[in-house]
Amino acid sequence: GLTLSWCLLGGLLIYRLILSFGAVRNQVRVNLFHFFLYLCAFEIAPLLLVYKGLLLYFGITA
Repeated sequence: GLTLSWCLLGGLLIYRLILSFGAVRNQVRVNLFHFFLYLCAFEIAPLLLVYKGLLLYFGITA
C-alpha cells in the first residue's frame, strides 16, 4: 500500500512537471536543458536538503 502511494505521488509530480513544461513552452521559448536545470535547482534540491535535515535531526544514518 505504501509503495503504491509513493508511486502514485511520484507519477502525479511527473505529470505536473510535464504539463507545466508544456504551458511554459507555449508562452516562452524555453530549452529543455534549462527546464531540467530549473527542476534540479528549485524542485529536487530543496527536497533532498529537507530529507537530509530530517535524517540528521532524528539521528538516522543513511
